[in-house]
Amino acid sequence: MALSPSQYKDVFTAESREYIQLLNDNLLQLENGPEDLEVIAEMFRAAHSLKGMAGTMGYTELADFTHEMESVLALVREGNLPVTSELIDLLFTTVDAVESMLDEIAEVDTVTSDVSPLLEQLRELTGGKGQPAGNSSHGASDNGQIALNEYDVMLLEQAQASGQGAFEIKVVIREGAVLKSVRAFTVFQALERLGHIVRSEPSAEDLDEERFDDRFSVLLVTDADAETIEAEVMGIAEIVAVEVTPVSLSSLKQRQGSSPSTAESSPSDSRSSEPKVAAGTGKAPRNRRVSDKFVRVETERLDELIDLVGELVISKTQVVELAKASQNSESENAAGQLERVTTELQYAAMKLRMVPVKQVFDRFPRLVRDLIHETGKDAVFEVSGEETELDRSIVNRIGDPLVHLLRNAIDHGLESPEERKAAGKNPQGRLRLEARHEGSHVVLEVSDDGRGIDVDKVKARALSQGLVSREQLERMTNEQVQMLIFEPGFSMAQQVTDISGRGVGMDAVKAVIESLNGDVEVESALGRGTSFRLRLPLTLAIIRALLTVVDGDVIAVPIQSIRENLIVSEEEIKRVHGQPMITLRDEILPLIDLGCWLGYTTEPRGGSRPVIVVEVGEAKVGLVVDELVGQQEIVIKALNSGLGEVRGIAGATVLGNGRVALILEASAVLRSM
Repeated sequence: MALSPSQYKDVFTAESREYIQLLNDNLLQLENGPEDLEVIAEMFRAAHSLKGMAGTMGYTELADFTHEMESVLALVREGNLPVTSELIDLLFTTVDAVESMLDEIAEVDTVTSDVSPLLEQLRELTGGKGQPAGNSSHGASDNGQIALNEYDVMLLEQAQASGQGAFEIKVVIREGAVLKSVRAFTVFQALERLGHIVRSEPSAEDLDEERFDDRFSVLLVTDADAETIEAEVMGIAEIVAVEVTPVSLSSLKQRQGSSPSTAESSPSDSRSSEPKVAAGTGKAPRNRRVSDKFVRVETERLDELIDLVGELVISKTQVVELAKASQNSESENAAGQLERVTTELQYAAMKLRMVPVKQVFDRFPRLVRDLIHETGKDAVFEVSGEETELDRSIVNRIGDPLVHLLRNAIDHGLESPEERKAAGKNPQGRLRLEARHEGSHVVLEVSDDGRGIDVDKVKARALSQGLVSREQLERMTNEQVQMLIFEPGFSMAQQVTDISGRGVGMDAVKAVIESLNGDVEVESALGRGTSFRLRLPLTLAIIRALLTVVDGDVIAVPIQSIRENLIVSEEEIKRVHGQPMITLRDEILPLIDLGCWLGYTTEPRGGSRPVIVVEVGEAKVGLVVDELVGQQEIVIKALNSGLGEVRGIAGATVLGNGRVALILEASAVLRSM
């Protein structure tokens, strides 16, 4: 099925964002290791691929701008431009400009922003040293063979050391073919899946601009054999002939003498490798056909599949109940088999929703780097557990809470180098972001080795802002006092800055995490640092819940928020200032009649009744219900938008008997106390 123009643009923007992320990652590596040639080469290839895709799509402004960035990177790669902090800052600004241009293309299909001042800065750096577009004199020797420079030979030596082979591939396009550059680009993409393209003749720039007749040559290092390469290229439309010739490193080195000097070789002579596969490694990819393991799927189609699986789970429950009621052994066996297969399908479908948190984590090193420079502090940023997987719907919502925590850690947590020296600490602070599995949950932890939370200052600030009374503070533990920083309006900042101090952010963090059926924990030691732990469920689509009955209706309470169940007699209930409470293992536990809270009734019933103890973060409450039915996996269905926000209800589900049950949002009950 052919892609529509809009789908082409969607693919273009998605792949371009991957290249932009790769450029950001590699710039951070380059800042720490200016002599790393592999990182420089990876950046050059990413910029060149981005330029080629933009040119193919007809976005000339983006292609021209990226070409200038590519020329600067070429000078760095060839050793003619030193890597300085000023250059790093300029390249970061350039990548930001590319991202802004891409955002405009995604939204209005054109570039409207003025990047001419930045363009002039890039051109001043090249100073005429970069090869002008359209000049293809470099890259080929006098006998028409592909010529090499010292950098190319270095790549070939590394490939040979890893056991890869080198091939010269001559490709002939059908005479009179339309859009020859697109055919050449398709060939390059096919070869990049097999290995790493070292150089081409004519140059990649000339191929992009269709400044060639009907043939071109490519030098490829790969694990694949000649037959595989030939079959891959011949499978492309309009390609009429392919000649694949193995070449030795010694014969290739002989060509080096006929190539131009390193300073003069074209910045656009080599084509990109496959940076998407090797993102963040700084290594040229060596596994052939790695990209064939992955298929791009629109999220809407994935959501449709998950919805259908959810409906199947509901139907399965109904069929199993009917089979049990029939007391027919054959029906029960068939229903059992259906239940097993449906369960396996359910877990397989749920895995499709799971994505690594790396998608969110990747943007934080750049964020932290900019904030550290802005505040004048010094810190090393460590990230671990990036491959930990979460439901896509959760991953899409955890970005902002993590941004708030990282910004606060830098602004409030970490001290200045001078303060750290005076306290006997390493002048360079430590900031850490970690993801890990804990049981059926994923924990995201942001920690620093900064000044920690001063409990006395928190108390004083909370009192001055009227968030708590003095009597309440006297009854609070240090852990409960530390949780006051999540109260709306609370701020320890002495002045408002661009980073923090407005009394918003931490309460938003707590609200978002609790809306995802998660909770927040704080652990801090004065002078030693602070850790924030966000505990999240693996998925929100299909969860396990305890079914209860409240005034004749079934209410589902998510298992992850339940700590225990018990039966409470009327004699055990005491009232303090009108609030019913019980003593549970030397702890005072407030009670809420769920029927009254939801508005089913105005007066609580008497007698012995089941109580569900729910806990979110540090808060805990007992929910009084009429009956406990049992545990069951349920499919969450969103309420119709016409109903608006229903207090305390996170959604609904359809039970095996066809009845609709409401799903309780436990955090909403606790927030109302």
